Amino acid sequence: MYEKSVVSTSSPLFKAMNDGTKTVLGEEPVVTTWTCCTNGSETSGHRNIPTIGMGPGSILQGHIVDEYIEIEQINKVTDIYLEFLKNWSPADLI
Repeated sequence: MYEKSVVSTSSPLFKAMNDGTKTVLGEEPVVTTWTCCTNGSETSGHRNIPTIGMGPGSILQGHIVDEYIEIEQINKVTDIYLEFLKNWSPADLI
């Protein structure tokens, strides 16, 4: 069975990702849940490693015939990952 992955909105991990996203997009990001299975169920659910799912494109577009991601979406998420790394420290998990 797959365990759910939950990260508190008050955690340093969430704050770093949220702030990085806000910096790149210029607005408050929409925070929601994924209704699909990712490797996060292993890392968070079984190994207790705080895990956030964040990626380009729409999950509705993934794993279907003619799946694609627009280059602009890849560029944006790359910038978001870079901002996240500026805001987050692994020491926050200790």
